[in-house]
Amino acid sequence: MLEERLPGDVCRDIARVCAEAAMLEAIIPRPGLTSVMRPRPDHDPWSFVKLPSYAYEVCLCSCERGYILANGWSSCWRRSVEELARWDNPGLGMLFLQSLQAAAVGASAREERDLEDYAVMGWSRRLVEAEGVMGAVNFYAALHAVSPSYLGRISHSGLPDVTTGLLALEEIVEKGITLAHIVDVASLYDPVLQDASRLLSISLGYILPLLEAKAKSHGVIEAVKRVFYHVAARLDDFILKRKLGEEAPRVKELFLGAEHGSILAESLLWRFFRGKRAGPGSIADLLVNALTRLLYKQARSGVMFSLV
Repeated sequence: MLEERLPGDVCRDIARVCAEAAMLEAIIPRPGLTSVMRPRPDHDPWSFVKLPSYAYEVCLCSCERGYILANGWSSCWRRSVEELARWDNPGLGMLFLQSLQAAAVGASAREERDLEDYAVMGWSRRLVEAEGVMGAVNFYAALHAVSPSYLGRISHSGLPDVTTGLLALEEIVEKGITLAHIVDVASLYDPVLQDASRLLSISLGYILPLLEAKAKSHGVIEAVKRVFYHVAARLDDFILKRKLGEEAPRVKELFLGAEHGSILAESLLWRFFRGKRAGPGSIADLLVNALTRLLYKQARSGVMFSLV
């Protein structure tokens, strides 16, 4: 129970902008990503309608947990993921990073430092570590509900084998495996968990400044597109590289061309990813987390960016 009064509307603000960022992610079409305008055949379009409301709930819950320095933000995330599982796998990594950021905003707000990026970044690692064994259980349970193949891959690093079902959860508890340990191991494979493992240094330390600069000159929607191309051309996404194989270098070249305004490169990217299940989804998750931070600072500071 939240016994201490939250300062102002911090948690409601972060919850609102989580929902806004999720909505923008769902409506801005980009090659390799599924969206409301260009859904993949294997995705239920209702997932995009539902996602903003779940983003609001998970961020409100996580922020409130963070403000009272209580464990449990991973439980907020797990609950939303399990409820969303009926509509396939929308926003899994996005909600994880948003949930962590919201908890860090809540913790930073205790010291009235929620507008300081480094305060939020620093708290993010402390909050990952604070989740302990229960955080690891939440992580496995959520991923098992939505993407067991993901857990199967990271099991090769010595983590419990997800194919054993509930026995994997028992093994986590028995061995004392923590969320921080899972995040660190999986960071070698997944950019989302690399970000969580390293104080949100990719989304808030690298992507956010780019997004802020582009939003000032081009508006938020165009900034999201341009920064997406920029990051996709440069970030070493092992998941995408593994799925694309020998085609990965060519795709990076096309993203670089699209970043510099090449209509041909953008068209070729749309053609390349048509019908493929592979895509730069992890990079989009990082971008949404940066966008969430941008919108939060706008809401709290009064500095406004145009949408278009």
